[in-house]
Amino acid sequence: MKRLLISILIILPSIATAFNKKGHPHRLHHSLAYAHPGDNFRRGANQSYILGQATDGWGLNFALSWRLPRNLYVFTGYDLTFFNLDAGAMSTQVNNRYSQDGYYINTEMHIGGTLFHNLHTGISWLYKMRWLEVEPFANAGIVFAGLDEEKRFVTGRKEMNSNYTDTISVKYDDSRVPSAFSFNAGLMLHKNIIPRLNICAGVRYVSYSSMNFYFSESSYDYLGNQGQSSSFMLRQGFDYWQVNFGVQLLIGKPKS
Repeated sequence: MKRLLISILIILPSIATAFNKKGHPHRLHHSLAYAHPGDNFRRGANQSYILGQATDGWGLNFALSWRLPRNLYVFTGYDLTFFNLDAGAMSTQVNNRYSQDGYYINTEMHIGGTLFHNLHTGISWLYKMRWLEVEPFANAGIVFAGLDEEKRFVTGRKEMNSNYTDTISVKYDDSRVPSAFSFNAGLMLHKNIIPRLNICAGVRYVSYSSMNFYFSESSYDYLGNQGQSSSFMLRQGFDYWQVNFGVQLLIGKPKS
């Protein structure tokens, strides 16, 4: 299925150009975005381990669209979205995971946030009003994710009535890039300000199906000698709302 979507992204411009017999200009979109995470990964709204403790995020959106008959458009695009992860909320989740009776526990986080790269293709319909244009749209694609910063955390456990502390170090395995299917739907508003340039604003709902994140886990005694090592996988889906503001350029041939 992912290969099919990639193939559509590649051949879509040729298909759209074949329908564009009247030479309507193409539309190039660029916008900034503010994103608010859904309950499945918003800070304090769930018990999701590590990845589910996000604060509000930001992003960039790019798209190129071609007109079909009857004010229909097809488009391909790329979205970049970043969510900070709350260190305090993550520490609480990690401490709960590694807590043990008779031990003090403290976690130091080195994971800054989650980054998404979304490639998509979709369809929209443009309704022209007197003062502006209204454009509902939907798209589907493939999203790739990753964690930034040092991509690790360290948990120290000190036994009560003891001066010795053992540690557990967990690192994100970035050699296996998480990926999943994506779906977007929303509404854009366009207002012409000068010839071939519109300003745009809109809102969209974004959903990424569950994807796998892999981590390695190593334990060390109080002398720094490495003990057991293992790996584990976390599966997480992501949903969020996004508000966009940007510009739209009309490029290519003018309408005949």
